[in-house]
Amino acid sequence: ARVGLELGQDDGLSAVLMPADEVRPLLLPALVSLALPMLAYGAIGLLCGALVRRAMWALATALGAVLVLDLARALGGTLGFERFLPSAYLPSQLLPRETSQLEFFKEFALGSADATFHLDGTAVIVPLAWTVLATLLAAVLVSRRRVP
Repeated sequence: ARVGLELGQDDGLSAVLMPADEVRPLLLPALVSLALPMLAYGAIGLLCGALVRRAMWALATALGAVLVLDLARALGGTLGFERFLPSAYLPSQLLPRETSQLEFFKEFALGSADATFHLDGTAVIVPLAWTVLATLLAAVLVSRRRVP
């Protein structure tokens, strides 16, 4: 019996879409690919917290930054700067077109013949750059803040 991703049907039959041996090697990289963009969002949240004084405004600013970065993907896709946004490497529920490595894994596991991860060349450097820059800027802002 073949073991793999199965698609159940109403009549009780199931069809194996992709064998587990072909899908398994791509699962861990797809899950790990979420770590750097999430770290970048953490650094952006830290920067938002360094920009404002009150916790409520820090949270609102961070949530606004996440929303703006995710919505900027739509414009970035047409203008060609999507690969420079950390949101391009995470799944999005706001946009119909998905660019994350997790989406590539899903498409591959479902047997799509044209499943490709178009942002592979920048998947590490872009989220890492966002993380470093946001953290450094937050450190500068916090160091200049007067503490009573």
